[in-house]
Amino acid sequence: MTAIAPFLGPLALLSAALLASGEPGALPCVYAAAPTAAEPAPELELHAGCAVIGEDGGLVVAPAHRSAARYVDGLAALRVDGGWYYVRPDGPALRVVTLDNGPDDWSEGRVRSPRGGGIAYVDAALREVIPPRYDWGWPFEGGRALVCVGCRPGEPDGEHRPMVGGRWGYVDAAGREVVPVTLSREEALALRTVPGAAGPPPGGTDADPEDP
Repeated sequence: MTAIAPFLGPLALLSAALLASGEPGALPCVYAAAPTAAEPAPELELHAGCAVIGEDGGLVVAPAHRSAARYVDGLAALRVDGGWYYVRPDGPALRVVTLDNGPDDWSEGRVRSPRGGGIAYVDAALREVIPPRYDWGWPFEGGRALVCVGCRPGEPDGEHRPMVGGRWGYVDAAGREVVPVTLSREEALALRTVPGAAGPPPGGTDADPEDP
């Protein structure tokens, strides 16, 4: 498994210098501050000079902003440069899928991260557990997740675009194909037999317009 780590070397030095100096290279962030007695439920706010994004998409958040953010289960949610990230107090950050204008929800200990043109699944320690070998994937439900290869966003349908075409199947939490990714969309959805569930997986069979 691959750990998501802060930048090292020259890029880290440059990022730290930008954050410390308040130069334009430091981007604003949107996040909710940690609750206080006076403000027990802070709302999302814009914070200037917050972070730097490297050429590879990695995020470095200024220590002052990491300290100020609200953490839930050890992670803070920040929106930077149009994308949502989960950030740990010690610095590592992970870009995640945008879902309904917010960060992707955790489902059965996994969250989705867009990378390399595909979707990776990451655990709560921000370790990649399923590499981005699928073009799109949905949250885990009942121990498996619906994925597809060769699929693409179709015509907009309201706020989302349905994924169409390609080959579909299911993977388990370790990335094993419990239903081979050889089916059509309709065949794969017909195999969804989670007790008490009806219809497509959470979020439908839609990709947020911002991702992929």
